[in-house]
Amino acid sequence: KWVGGLVGSNYGTVSNSYATGSVTGSSYGGGLVGYNSGTISNSFWDTQTSGQSSSAGGIGMTTANMQNQVNFTSATAANGNVNPNWDFTATWVMYNGFTYPLLRSFMTPLTVTANNASATYSGSGYSGGNGVTYSLTPNANLLGTVSYGGSSQGAVNVGGYVITPGGLYSNQQGYIISYASGSLTINQLASVAWVGGATGNWSTASNWAGGAIPDLSNVAVVTIPKGATVTYDAGVPGTTFLTSL
Repeated sequence: KWVGGLVGSNYGTVSNSYATGSVTGSSYGGGLVGYNSGTISNSFWDTQTSGQSSSAGGIGMTTANMQNQVNFTSATAANGNVNPNWDFTATWVMYNGFTYPLLRSFMTPLTVTANNASATYSGSGYSGGNGVTYSLTPNANLLGTVSYGGSSQGAVNVGGYVITPGGLYSNQQGYIISYASGSLTINQLASVAWVGGATGNWSTASNWAGGAIPDLSNVAVVTIPKGATVTYDAGVPGTTFLTSL
């Protein structure tokens, strides 16, 4: 008679729980609980996936709000402005925008480490990474696509930068994912030749082979053909250091 996403009839205590399944019945259906004669606290149901706008207890939220951790750890409009205070340190884990809260006790820790990378100065910004290494071989419960962030993205000049991996998530049978950064080293280009014709500005990329402007400490040796007039213009950032000109 009583049908609920988590409990049909409650005569005890329901706390820190949620339901997402579809709820159907001839009568007395609720997104979380069908009938309540007990206590329900800090519990929720998905109003979209359940097909239920009401329940004998709990708070209904949309799928987007159910997949946003802030609604389980602070008072928000979505959760009725009452802090549920769920424990995402010892009990739950969540991947915002991808999953509902997941129980940590059923999951395996997994560290994803960005591999170090190196590149030679080219005048173009670095993009992507050099792959990742897993602390253990993951199975199909690891979802998503590895992405890369950090100071490495868009880096142009010689120096060291950080590659920060991300983009992965998991289901309940999968992993508690943590990330470790790798490093990018952009090395000095050995030499670059002027290809800009008889005259031109130093700061114009098309005047240099491959577009590698020899500014800062990015290039060791610059070759300019005899007779060419090159203007060291205001578009050159900072001071240029060369081994040979």
